[in-house]
Amino acid sequence: MISFLSQLWGFVRPYRGRLILGLACGIFYGLVNGLLIATVKVVVQLVFEGGCDLHEKLEAAPKWIHPFSHQLALMVPSLPAPKPDDRLAWICIIGAIPAIMMLRNTLQYLSIYLTNWSAMHAVADIRTKLFSHLQNLSLGFFNRASTGDLIARITNDTQVLYSIVGGTFASAVKVTVGDKKVTFAPTEETRFANAMYGTARSIVAGMVKGVTEGYVKELEIQGVGFKANLKGKQLDLALGYSHPILMDIPEGIKVTVTDQTKVKVEGADKQLVGAVTAEIRSYYPPEPYKGKGIRYSDEKITIKETKKK
Repeated sequence: MISFLSQLWGFVRPYRGRLILGLACGIFYGLVNGLLIATVKVVVQLVFEGGCDLHEKLEAAPKWIHPFSHQLALMVPSLPAPKPDDRLAWICIIGAIPAIMMLRNTLQYLSIYLTNWSAMHAVADIRTKLFSHLQNLSLGFFNRASTGDLIARITNDTQVLYSIVGGTFASAVKVTVGDKKVTFAPTEETRFANAMYGTARSIVAGMVKGVTEGYVKELEIQGVGFKANLKGKQLDLALGYSHPILMDIPEGIKVTVTDQTKVKVEGADKQLVGAVTAEIRSYYPPEPYKGKGIRYSDEKITIKETKKK
């Protein structure tokens, strides 16, 4: 647990200033809430009861704050109600409540904004670290691991993280749409904003390409008796197992099979096309001795030499 917290702190540390400020605003927000209740009581007594004995109220405070309240009671006298013609005093009394409410709402907004801003940036850094680590893994890892499950988990985690990070682009990137162009610019001169506006541009460019040209990935099936067929919205794979493999084709994806050994996956969503293709390949990755299995059309397999007797 301590090791996990220390690793998490490594991502939070760059934003600790705003995080601490947000927590401090939250503490002051709680104090101002108490002050607001006390102020309402004092104003009501001044207006309707002709005065307020602050000294008596402070002396009657709970025991756990009595030392502090007792010292404060010695400095604060009783407050008489102002005269009817003293407009300035009445304005101060009546205006105290909305002024404290404005201070309370400001502290609440700053507390939520600063803590959420720090959390969103820390989560974005974790996401960047995760995907950079996956990109550096060897291809052997993906041959051993269940690539389909791995892609599904990464996709799900990305969607969860995006729901958390949701407003990250909005706070760091300015998007302008006009004259059949979409323009992206950082809202501030920071490392995070410079990274995010390029990322936002790349994501939108991928979406535009998807709906105009589309994304295509092709697979080849090699092996005696290995074949693929389409059955409605399912892909039927015969890969030498004791049972056929039926894979549901998700919405937005078009799968075409030719010669029973060539599979083409098409769609507008780049991520989904890659995920479906990786899942199909994961059912029988190409093995290194004979090369049989499912491979990408442009994938090169290094054949190992078999053991000699």
